[in-house]
Amino acid sequence: MGQRKRKRSSKKYSGKVDLRNIDKRVFKKSYQDKEMIIYEAVVYAVSLKKNIKMAYTEYMNEKGQVVNTILYYSTNTSRDAIDIVRYYKARFQMEFIFRDGKQYTGLANCQARSVEKIHNHVNYAMTAVNVAKAIIRKDIKKDQPCSCSIQDIKTELFNQFLLERIFINYDINPELQKNNELKRKILDFGKVAA
Repeated sequence: MGQRKRKRSSKKYSGKVDLRNIDKRVFKKSYQDKEMIIYEAVVYAVSLKKNIKMAYTEYMNEKGQVVNTILYYSTNTSRDAIDIVRYYKARFQMEFIFRDGKQYTGLANCQARSVEKIHNHVNYAMTAVNVAKAIIRKDIKKDQPCSCSIQDIKTELFNQFLLERIFINYDINPELQKNNELKRKILDFGKVAA
């Protein structure tokens, strides 16, 4: 009897992805603007046991130099890479809003049973978060980023309340120039340092 020759299956994958130095023959540029360049590729994820769409994103400074790289992915391989990046950013914004709602406006403290009361509670909690964020942004230009937290606005509003009580109880004129200089320092007292 002769030796059997096994037929080898063709190579399914071409190797591991080096995330520090991506192969630009595999990752194709799919989007570019002055802030970022996005490269995309469909690769096999061993941990997920399926193909995924990877969006390798390079963030640039004003000079066009890469300052940061972030890798996003989706199990929907037909989704555009720019959409994957946008969805991740929107998702994290939503998570921050829900976190603030749970921590500061009682979002998770509802004990109602009826659907209407639960809807009202959620709407009130989210409205309170949005009003607080509007208060934070009132003195900041729209194109300027804001890194203030709900805790900071809560601290400032408490300090403002306390300051008004002091002015009233000690019959101090809050409009005096001398008082205006120290007012901002007192309102910022206790805020988290940025």
